[in-house]
Amino acid sequence: MNVLVLSHTSVLASYRRKWEILSSFPNVQLTLVIPDAWPEASLAAVRWDGRQPRSYRILCVPVWFRGRKGHITRYCFPRTPWILLRMRPDLIHVDNEPFSLSAFLATLLGRCLGSRIVFTTFENVFRTYRAPLPLFLWTVLRLAHGAQAANQEAATLLHRRNFRGVVVDSPEERVADGRAIWSTGRVSVGGRSAEQTPGRPRLRMPAGTGLTPRVLNRRLHLGNLPL
Repeated sequence: MNVLVLSHTSVLASYRRKWEILSSFPNVQLTLVIPDAWPEASLAAVRWDGRQPRSYRILCVPVWFRGRKGHITRYCFPRTPWILLRMRPDLIHVDNEPFSLSAFLATLLGRCLGSRIVFTTFENVFRTYRAPLPLFLWTVLRLAHGAQAANQEAATLLHRRNFRGVVVDSPEERVADGRAIWSTGRVSVGGRSAEQTPGRPRLRMPAGTGLTPRVLNRRLHLGNLPL
């Protein structure tokens, strides 16, 4: 399985341990995309040391809208479209919240290429957000196939937000559960295995938006999404 991971925190070596373990499983070819610099843990901008791991590949690319303190909701990797077109990944794991710009863009582009989408969330308190974050959140929750929640509260919040994909409730250190979220044929969706669940998540436009799924497909060039 060809897996692409987008992660701003993995610029630190300590955060890359789980990807090293997951990439060691059979039939997993993992590529990790990290920013060229990121202000992590109240430190000055941290940069990758340049050493490639044995079990997977790291791509260090520029990042836009990072900010001085690291805005996780605003940043994006401008080279994402070219990376996706070149790799054609079977699965994209966005190691960021579903209301972030990076998750929004990766989800739209990945679905155009037929990739399965997984995101990570630590949000465990219900909040409302200013535009355009609600659009990012609504889109990712309806198009993603799975989520890795950091704890039970985060998983419960996803269900409250009507996310119907696979949710694995686990701390970050339990990488075996990370493998489960990738092995979509072994986890259940509404009591059925993902292999038995027909089709993909369907777009349901909220009332009053003036948009239909067909119009959204045409305007955003999403391709053949289920209506």
